[in-house]
Amino acid sequence: MQIIAGKYRGRKIQTLKGDNTRPTLGHIRESVFNILQSEVEDSLFLDLFAGSGAMGIEALSRGAERVVFVEKNRSAIEVILKNLEKIDDSYKVLKQDWKKALALLEKQNILFDILYVDPPYCMYNEKGFCDSLISSLRKIIHANSVIMLEVGVNDLIQLDQFEDFQIKTRTKGTVVLYEIRLK
Repeated sequence: MQIIAGKYRGRKIQTLKGDNTRPTLGHIRESVFNILQSEVEDSLFLDLFAGSGAMGIEALSRGAERVVFVEKNRSAIEVILKNLEKIDDSYKVLKQDWKKALALLEKQNILFDILYVDPPYCMYNEKGFCDSLISSLRKIIHANSVIMLEVGVNDLIQLDQFEDFQIKTRTKGTVVLYEIRLK
């Protein structure tokens, strides 16, 4: 896997071995950044459930001002840090559970321009996960934020808490991308 565009274009990205993480494929990353286009430059970008960090590094490559990576898996953290070698220091890696990380970001009054959320697909089926996730995300966005949510086509998610948002849905093979913005 490699970075698609920007100042780190062509840079190889390591991924975790095994089935513990599912790296976002190149055509999905390209679709996401085609949707976001000029919004990435100078943005504050959240890569939640970061895995290898490919999405956040792609954002840095395309001009994001700062990226926050959130990941709790120790092996994934090692891969993220390896992938971030020789990249300027405009990032922060939070090595903790998503709930704790989002609570910390809220406490610090950090509001993101772009939030890329890609949890393990099976988490969407856990009771209360979507409500808890959406409730936490609402606390770290502003009026012009965009949330990009990656979901497996077989996952059932409830987006009831986003009734005051505009939601666009795009299906790419086995992946569904939700682009979520305030109305």
